[in-house]
Amino acid sequence: MINDVSYQPSRQNIKKDYQIKRFVNPYFEKKQKKFNTKLYLQVILAIFLIYLIFYSDLFKIKDINISGLDIISEGEIKPLIEQRLSGWRFLVFPADNMLFLDKDAIERDINAKFRLQELSLNRAWRSLKVSLKEDISYVIIYNQKFYFADGDGIIQKEIDTEQIKNYWDRFPILNVGQPQISIGDHVISKKIIGYVLDLDKQLKAAGIYPKGYESGGPDQVNLVAREGWKAFFDTASDIKDSVENLQLILKEKVPDKNQLEYIDLRFGNKVFMK
Repeated sequence: MINDVSYQPSRQNIKKDYQIKRFVNPYFEKKQKKFNTKLYLQVILAIFLIYLIFYSDLFKIKDINISGLDIISEGEIKPLIEQRLSGWRFLVFPADNMLFLDKDAIERDINAKFRLQELSLNRAWRSLKVSLKEDISYVIIYNQKFYFADGDGIIQKEIDTEQIKNYWDRFPILNVGQPQISIGDHVISKKIIGYVLDLDKQLKAAGIYPKGYESGGPDQVNLVAREGWKAFFDTASDIKDSVENLQLILKEKVPDKNQLEYIDLRFGNKVFMK
C-alpha cells in the first residue's frame, strides 16, 4: 500500500490565497505618463514663428517709394496705398505684411482714380516700390471744376483748386460746357484737342495770351481773351492764316480791346467783328 504524501494546503492557506486580489502580469505592465518636453517646445516654437512672421514688425511694410510722378503728386497716390495697407487679408492677416500684400487691389485703387500708361508694384525688404508712367496731359478741361485730359480728350484726373495756379502757363484751358464729368469720360474729340494745342502755341508766339478756350461745336474753337472778348476759329481753316488775321485786326481795327465783343475768323480773309 502506497501512501499519498503530496502537499495538502491547509484551510487557512486557501483562505489567504483567495483573499489576495493583486495579480501581476509581467506582460501587461502599466506604463507611467511622462511630460513631453519635445512636443511642448515645438508648440511654443510654432506660436513664436507665427507671431514673428505674421504679426510682428519683421515683415511689415514701413516705406512706400513712388517714382515716375509728374502731374500727379505723391500726396494723391500714397494715401490710397496706406488705406489699403491698414486693413486685413482674409480677416486674419495684416494687409501691410509683405507676405500678404494685395498688389492687385492697390493697382485697382490707383487706376480707378488716375489714368496711367504703366503701373507696377514691387516688394523690397520692408518697403513697397511703386513705379508709374502718367498719360501725358495736354489740356485742362473746365466745367465748374478743373480736370486734366489727354490727347484723345479723355479725362484723367480732377485738379484741386489750390493746385490749378501751377498749371495756368503749362496747359491751355478748354471749357467744354458739359455739366457732369467723371474720370475716364471722353469729353472732347481728338481733333479739337490737337487744334487747341496748335492754336495756343501760335497765339503765344504772336504775343497773344488767352485766358482760355471754349468748344463751339464739332468744328469750332473760341478763344477767350483776358480782356473778355472772344475770337471764333474754324478747325478746318489754316491756323497760321487765322492768327495773322487776328493780329492784323487787333492792331489796325481795335483801338480799345475793352470795347470789343468778338472777332469772327471762321471765313478765311472775311473777318467780322463787333
